[in-house]
Amino acid sequence: GQARQQGTQNAINNVMGIAGLGLQGYEAYKSSDIRLKDDIQYQEMRNGLPWYTWTWNKLGEELGLTGSEEGVLAHQVYEVFPEAVAVIDGFIAVNYAKLGFEERVSA
Repeated sequence: GQARQQGTQNAINNVMGIAGLGLQGYEAYKSSDIRLKDDIQYQEMRNGLPWYTWTWNKLGEELGLTGSEEGVLAHQVYEVFPEAVAVIDGFIAVNYAKLGFEERVSA
């Protein structure tokens, strides 16, 4: 629920010390918050993580995210690799390079 989501977000904020990051390094992070995604479909395992396709929903579109995409789900990544996750503008984002991906491939 909302309280659990907020608790997860607070935990991520605390782990990342996001306030101390400033804007430096943000470009390495890609939005991956499940709240921005619709039609999430599991595809396969990559680098030991579930890989999905999805379309960005209306909330994602408000942030400039449109069309189809593929990648990981930030909430799942946080459980296994919290160091690869950050909260940016209130949404969870993933640093794919820290997960061993050369670059993220668009669908």
